[in-house]
Amino acid sequence: MKNFNFFKPFLILIFIALGALWVFIGQGMANENFVESGSKLLMKPENQASIVLAHMDCDKGGRGHREGCMGKGMGHQGGMRHQGGRGHGMRHGMGSGPGLDGEAQCPQTRTTSKAPEPLYSKTNPLANTSDIVEKGRLLFQLDAQPSCTLCHGSGNGLGMMSGGLNPPPRNFTCKETMDNIPDGQLFWIIKNGSVGTGMPAFTDLNDVQVWQLIHYIRQFHE
Repeated sequence: MKNFNFFKPFLILIFIALGALWVFIGQGMANENFVESGSKLLMKPENQASIVLAHMDCDKGGRGHREGCMGKGMGHQGGMRHQGGRGHGMRHGMGSGPGLDGEAQCPQTRTTSKAPEPLYSKTNPLANTSDIVEKGRLLFQLDAQPSCTLCHGSGNGLGMMSGGLNPPPRNFTCKETMDNIPDGQLFWIIKNGSVGTGMPAFTDLNDVQVWQLIHYIRQFHE
């Protein structure tokens, strides 16, 4: 018993050291998945890409499979929630659509779930000011997670993930297409995602942020 009491302080120190090492290793692994942008930690593009692929995998498996994917920690707000109307299923494979070296489609024909009225016909309630557009730009390029640029690139639909998406991401630079999409429809798709495509639901964005994002998106074809 006396020998145990002698070694007891050393055992406590060993356990403390092991605990500190565990925390250090865990923090290092977490840091590998994120990069700093100002005062924020943003997920690296390659990890955002894995989220988009996980979303695609959940979507293609049918309703039961999609429900099984919810709340698994892949995506935003605890799971990649994909709501909205019924789609035609999504096919994806590397090289099946336009990629970084591909060609943007214009015009684009697509069947997506229609927003309910009166939202469908709603005009953006925010003033189209340079400040609002700048906030939308930050959301598009940095703050929205996964980043919009992963699929939509510089607005032309040729992001790094676009080559694996069928149908391809929306080309916001195509005036012929975008002039026929009301603000309310864009709001609905950003909030709820689009079944049958790679577009996830950005439920973590509030209404003001979505309208800011729409003003920025409109800049691509005006």
